[in-house]
Amino acid sequence: MNIIKITLLKYISKKKIDFLSNNDIKIQLVYNGYIIETECINNKNNPLINKDFIFHYVKGIPLIINIYDTNNVLGDILLEKIIKEDFKDFEYLNSNLKYYYEIVNNDNLILYKYFQNLKRQKLIKMIENLNKYKDVL
Repeated sequence: MNIIKITLLKYISKKKIDFLSNNDIKIQLVYNGYIIETECINNKNNPLINKDFIFHYVKGIPLIINIYDTNNVLGDILLEKIIKEDFKDFEYLNSNLKYYYEIVNNDNLILYKYFQNLKRQKLIKMIENLNKYKDVL
């Protein structure tokens, strides 16, 4: 099983959306049916992010990165959309969003066990919640 580790480093906003302050940046990663969002970084046009994200790597699936200004009267406003389709084993990308990714062959299955444990914990939590309300349902 291969994994892809994506590290978001820094974003440089070329657009200023907020009228009275700097942008409130939120980044969304979409890959293989999963959507992960960063926490909002308030009042920073050029925030330092420095966060890692790990997905199961599937060849041929594009990575979509949406960058939003959030906390607006109009809702989230898309500042930039990045679509990465052709992956190398390792690559640093230096655009408005500075990030790199690495595809890792996980022969020892440590991360596979980690993902399976997360799924199991989530399922247990769902069952516990259902059991709390079984009399109501």
